[in-house]
Amino acid sequence: MKNFNQSQSIKDVRINIFRYLTWLKEPKEISKNQQLELLNYLKKQAPETFAKASLESIGNIDTKKAMLTVNAELNKKLKINFSNVIDSMRSAGMATPLKKIQIKIPDAEKKLRDTFSFFIKEENRELQWIPAYDKVAEWLKDNNGKGIFMFGDVGLGKSVLGRYVLPFIIHSEYRKVVRTFDVDGMNANIDLIKSKRIVSLDDIGTEEQVIDFGNRREAFAEIIDKAEKTGQILIISSNLGKPELKARYGDRVFDRILNTTKRVVFRGESFRK
Repeated sequence: MKNFNQSQSIKDVRINIFRYLTWLKEPKEISKNQQLELLNYLKKQAPETFAKASLESIGNIDTKKAMLTVNAELNKKLKINFSNVIDSMRSAGMATPLKKIQIKIPDAEKKLRDTFSFFIKEENRELQWIPAYDKVAEWLKDNNGKGIFMFGDVGLGKSVLGRYVLPFIIHSEYRKVVRTFDVDGMNANIDLIKSKRIVSLDDIGTEEQVIDFGNRREAFAEIIDKAEKTGQILIISSNLGKPELKARYGDRVFDRILNTTKRVVFRGESFRK
């Protein structure tokens, strides 16, 4: 008497399906009781459509076609529901990545122009549009889950963008709060900044090293490291160029800047002249 392995594995289910199909074509090789026993097993482990098709096709079954159908449906059973697994991991207190904040504003350039003009007028100036602002508008249109790093020449509006314009637009569109810090505020609030989801940091590269209860801390290095791990959005401005940034923070931190932000280079003569 031939026996079959009642394993729960997909591989063994397929093996037993093949045996069943073979026995259907050669009735003398298996008793009626064995056939029913195997069929009941396959009803539990294999797709119902196969069981139904098998019953309807006894004596005239297309083995190859049936196996293709079974394999396709068994593969569906192997698909992982990632959302359910992530929820289960979070419930168990396991570490999981936070969802990245998506910023997608269809009329981004118009909103940027209007908002920028408003804040510039507060300083009794007219907006002078430069190519870097187009890149900022692209970021607002679709940030791809990343922050923005605005760096380069002085006096071209990076601080106004980072401190006022971008926080205003994000808050008006999504009602999300953007906390803003200059370098002194950053050094004094490292842990607070690391706990927020969207943060604006102004004039990066001019900060001093922090001494916290005798321990030396590099504020920006800690913050950019946390942002990479958690998907935190950083809006950053700096007057340093790429060589100065790498010299100031090192390759490791600079790589994290590349990974977590869209870089926008500001070039031109200062508007303050």
